[in-house]
Amino acid sequence: MASEPGWEPILDGALADMARGAIRDVARAIANREGVRYKPSDRSLFWAYVAGAIEEDWVQECYDAATDELGDAIADFGGYLALHGGIAGTGWVIAHVSDEGVADEILVEIDRLLGRALDVARWEGDYDLISGLVGLGVYFLERGDVPSAKTGLARVIEHLTVLREQTPQGATWHTKVELLPEWQRLQSPEGYYNCGLAHGVPGVVALLGRAATEPRDVETCREAMRWLTAQQITGDPAGRFPSAIHGGEQTTRAARTAWCYGDPGVALAGWGAAARLGGDVEPWRQVARDTTARAIELTGIRDPGMCHGAAGLAHIFNRFYQASRESVFRDAARTWFELALAMRKPEGVGGFIAWSSDGIRPEPVWTPAVDLVEGAMGVALALLAAVEPTEPRWDRLFQCDLPIAER
Repeated sequence: MASEPGWEPILDGALADMARGAIRDVARAIANREGVRYKPSDRSLFWAYVAGAIEEDWVQECYDAATDELGDAIADFGGYLALHGGIAGTGWVIAHVSDEGVADEILVEIDRLLGRALDVARWEGDYDLISGLVGLGVYFLERGDVPSAKTGLARVIEHLTVLREQTPQGATWHTKVELLPEWQRLQSPEGYYNCGLAHGVPGVVALLGRAATEPRDVETCREAMRWLTAQQITGDPAGRFPSAIHGGEQTTRAARTAWCYGDPGVALAGWGAAARLGGDVEPWRQVARDTTARAIELTGIRDPGMCHGAAGLAHIFNRFYQASRESVFRDAARTWFELALAMRKPEGVGGFIAWSSDGIRPEPVWTPAVDLVEGAMGVALALLAAVEPTEPRWDRLFQCDLPIAER
C-alpha cells in the first residue's frame, strides 16, 4: 500500500505485529464466511483496503468476487435507501472502489432513484446519517461533481433547511416519535432531539461542514454548532454531551464515549465543520482532549467495534492525532488499540465479537458480527489505518475524515 503525504502510522513494534496478525485473521475468517451480518457493500470495501495491504492471490480473489456481487445487491433492498445497509451505501462503495468511468451507468441510475425519493415537498423520513437525509448527502458527496449528484446534494440540504427548528440556543432537528423503535417510544413519547453523530444533529453539522457553499447553509451549520454547544452538561465525569434531549428538557446524564453517541462523535463533527468553514476548532479540540483522560470504566465500552467499541474510539483518536499532531491523541489511540486487541475471544470473527442490539430489543447480546459498523471488518480496517501510511478514506462513511495536518 503506497504511502501518502501527511498520514502517519501510529503503531510500531510488537503492537503493530499484533495488529497485522489480527487483520490477517479477520481476513481469513471473512474469506471462510465465518460469522453473521454479511453485506456485499461492506465486503467490497473491506477487501479493497485489505488487498492494498496484503498482496496475495487469495485476497485479490476475494476482492474480485465481492466486487462482482455489488451490482446485483441493488435489487435486494426493496426501496431501502439508507447509507448504512441500503441502496445509498452500496452506491457509495461502488463510487469509492471503482475506477473512473467504469460504473457510471449504475451510479447515475442510483442518483436518479435517490433523486426521485427526494422529489417531495417535505421529507417525512429520518434525517440522520445511518438511514436518513444526511446519509444520502454523504453518498452524493462521494460522487463528486457529477451533475445528478450535485442536484441530489442540493435537494438534501434543502430538505434539512425546511426541517430545521430555530431555537434561542441555535438550529436543531427533531426526531418524530413515529420514526423510533417501540422501546424508544416508551422513553420518548414526543420524540426527541438527538445529540449523537450516527442519528442526530452532529451528523447534520458534519455534512454541512463538508457540503455548505451558500451563505444560508454555512449559517445553518454554525447555528447547529451553537445548539450543540448549548447542550453540554457539567458535573458528569462520563462526559459532556447527552444522547438526546427529551421533551425539550436539559439532561444531566452524559452519553457513553463512542462514535455513535457521546463526546468523540460530537467532537469529530464540530472540529471538522469548524476547520472547513473557517471557525474556531479549539472548543471542539478541547472536548476531544478531555475524552483522552476519561477512565476506561466510565466510557461504557465493552467490545471492540467501530460504532461504540475500543477500536472505534482508537480510530477516532488516530484521526484527532492526524489532524493536530498532538501526542496526547496518538497515545490514547495506542492505548485503545491495545485494549481492542486484548478483547479477542475464540468465538469471535478473527477473534472479534460484538456486544450488539438486534435493532428490536434494547438489550445487546454477544454476536459474531462481520459488518463494518459493529463487527470485525470495522475493527480490522481501523487497525489497518494504524499500521499503514495511507489515509483511510473508507471512514467518510462515518464522517470521521478530519483534514490532515502537515507533518
